[in-house]
Amino acid sequence: MVLLVTVRGDGQRYRLTLKVDDSTSTPLYRAAFVAPRDWQTLRFGSGKFRSKLPRARHCGADRAVR
Repeated sequence: MVLLVTVRGDGQRYRLTLKVDDSTSTPLYRAAFVAPRDWQTLRFGSGKFRSKLPRARHCGADRAVR
């Protein structure tokens, strides 16, 4: 599977993050790229993505009150 993304930017490094659903336990898939200054279509194959489990988000309610 390949994902094609057309981008233009400032020459800086960015990270593309994909999720397959809205679940907080679903892994994120990330791929880094450099945004070219002119429009360009970037090709992201499945080997370019690394999976990462999202961190739990704490609202602070579970912290001990001092």
